[in-house]
Amino acid sequence: METDSTPAAYPVRIEVQAPAKFERVQLLVRLLVLIAFGMIHESGLGLFGLVYFLLPVVAAVLITQRGGEGYLDRDAPWLVSALEWVVGFYAYMLFVTDRFPLDKRERAVQLHVAVDGHPSVGSALARLLASLPQLVVLFFVALVSAVVSVIAAVGILLFETYPEALRTFQQEVVSWLARLFAYHGSLVQKYPPFGFGHEHDSQKKKSGPLRKRASGPDCPLRDAARTLRYGLTNSSLARGLALGWSVA
Repeated sequence: METDSTPAAYPVRIEVQAPAKFERVQLLVRLLVLIAFGMIHESGLGLFGLVYFLLPVVAAVLITQRGGEGYLDRDAPWLVSALEWVVGFYAYMLFVTDRFPLDKRERAVQLHVAVDGHPSVGSALARLLASLPQLVVLFFVALVSAVVSVIAAVGILLFETYPEALRTFQQEVVSWLARLFAYHGSLVQKYPPFGFGHEHDSQKKKSGPLRKRASGPDCPLRDAARTLRYGLTNSSLARGLALGWSVA
């Protein structure tokens, strides 16, 4: 009897309004944004590091005050909105979109999270360790993404566009970040998958309600080990990296 080893659709997805054509002036805006954040190569990592370390701590503090149920009921909406801005920022800087995320109603990236799980203070803080495998893999993905960003910038400067395959790669990177941030903030219980293609799998299924309770206790370290084993045997990440390098 054969069993399907493919994981179910992840409860985090993004919707992107891609521009038909990129504006050259936005290259200058991006450069100014990078300068405003500090050193060019440290700005994105600085924001990522801030989100990475703050999310579990904020979640733990709020869970202490409201309990797991109260945290998901009262704090999930504004936290998802904040993460949507962060995801939109990365989408803009990685040339997935062409407008800086300001007004919520006009953001080119919409973050959808089907909140679930039974978060506790311990499980929230444990994600600082559970998410480390994702951090390591994303470091190498980010190297490829940086090369793609340079090619995208040159393409936009010359032709006001760049290859669709490269934009798809960048969007997959942004989707990966969205899944990691939602998990890292204890908004979902399921450990985020390694690799690409999960965004498309999620969009094939109809979105569920905001709250969807998962069965079983929340054990981030166990889930991380299980998903890492799957990721190491799944070729989607390898295909994604190969795509990035080949078109670069």
